[in-house]
Amino acid sequence: HDFKLHIVFNRVPARGGDLKDARDALAVNPKVAELSANVCRAVLVDRLAYARSVGAGYVVTDPVVKDAAGNEFRALIAELNIV
Repeated sequence: HDFKLHIVFNRVPARGGDLKDARDALAVNPKVAELSANVCRAVLVDRLAYARSVGAGYVVTDPVVKDAAGNEFRALIAELNIV
């Protein structure tokens, strides 16, 4: 079966240079190239909205949840071409 490996940054701290450092490390990692892995541009930041929305019976993409987490999740879904 054909499959594509995607690397998704999840629970990324909202501040700091960790994301840039991780992207830089993956850019020069030979395994990433060997596996033809796609390092996703979309990033899921560690946000309280995930816990709060679930606690209220929602997911972050529900219109009632007004948080950047919804946009980040939608960007990931679009990038991965998930319907």
